[in-house]
Order: sequence, then C-alpha cells, then structure tokens
Amino acid sequence: MDQKNTAALDIAMGVVDRVTHSVRLRAVAYARVSTEEQAKGYGVQSALKKIIRYMGRKGMDHVGTYTDEGISGSLEAADREDLKRLMADAHRTPRPFDIVVVSEGRAIGRVGRAFWRWVWALEDIGVFVGVVEDDYDNSTAEGRKKMRRDADYAETEWETIRKRTQGGLQEKAEEGVGRVACRPTVTRSPARARRASRTLSSARPKCWSSRRCGGWWSRTA
Repeated sequence: MDQKNTAALDIAMGVVDRVTHSVRLRAVAYARVSTEEQAKGYGVQSALKKIIRYMGRKGMDHVGTYTDEGISGSLEAADREDLKRLMADAHRTPRPFDIVVVSEGRAIGRVGRAFWRWVWALEDIGVFVGVVEDDYDNSTAEGRKKMRRDADYAETEWETIRKRTQGGLQEKAEEGVGRVACRPTVTRSPARARRASRTLSSARPKCWSSRRCGGWWSRTA
C-alpha cells in the first residue's frame, strides 16, 4: 500500500474511531439555495432548521454554519463565498470539524464538477459530507452509492430547468417579431389632424386595433 493510500486509511480510521468510541462528531451546517429556489419559498433558514434538528438526532455537536443564498449550484466552491470559507476553515490545524451536513443532495451542487470536487477535497483530509434527506454520508460504501445517485439526479434536474428557461426566452423573442410601435393619440385641430393623417398613412403601418394606440400592438400579416 503506497503512502497516499495509507494516509487516507489512517484518516478514515480516525473518523470511525470517533464514532465507535462515542465521541461526538463536530459538525457544521452548509445551506445553499439558488434564486429560483428562493422564489419558490425554499430559503436557507428552512434548510438550516432541518440540518440542526438532524444533528441533534445524530448526537453531533453543531460547531458552525455556512450559507450561500441566491447562489447557483452550478458554481464551484471557489465561486461560492461561504463554501470557499468553509473549505479554508477545513484546512486549519487543528481541524475544527469532522463532517459537513447539508439538507439535500442538490445543495452540494447541480453539475458534476460543482458537486464532486469539494466533496473529494474534504474527503482527502478526513472530513465527510452528510445529507439529511436520505440520512447518509460518504464515509461508507452505501453512503457513497446514495451520493452518486443524488449527484446524477441534481444534474438531470438542473438540465431540465435550464432547457425550460431557454425555451421561455426563445418563445418571448419569437413573440416580439413583427411588432410595431404605435404613437399615443394626440389631440389636434381638424385641419392639422387631416394633414398629419395623410403624412403618417404613407410613413408607417396602421395600428389595427379598436382601442387607442397607447403601447405595442401586433401587426396583422
């Protein structure tokens, strides 16, 4: 066994030793929600409540909290302000925590590089990631299997959202084709109005509407 694998085994055994000898794990909460999730009412405070309750059930010591609000899960750790701070803290000596707890898999990341890179970087130094939703962490083979499933689901869902958003933008762009601006109606004297009408009728298309022209109206083909 090479030196790197030996070091990784020693780290893992240290975490297992803390668990088997009833030493309480030092845990930090990490909550991330995107702008779209915020609009649906999924704020960081709701996620933090779930995480802290979970820590209590698991007998963990809550020693810190990190939040990234309105941040896309497609961004990597270096581009998420509080996750970047978490990663820096994890490398301090002595290490201040043993596990990072999130409310659900998609809080970790929405695409492969954003999901796995910081998880693997923590794993290399003996810090694991726990997920409240399915009650697992990546310190076991079964937990890593569940995490791979969550990573795949998060990316598939993100792709669906992205396609739906792009489709909506394209539809709006297509609706705008062929529209013309109509000038607001201005009160004029009868003679002046007749002269203006003759000039404008040859200069611009008519606004085919029974209402006054006060905005944008579709032009008939």
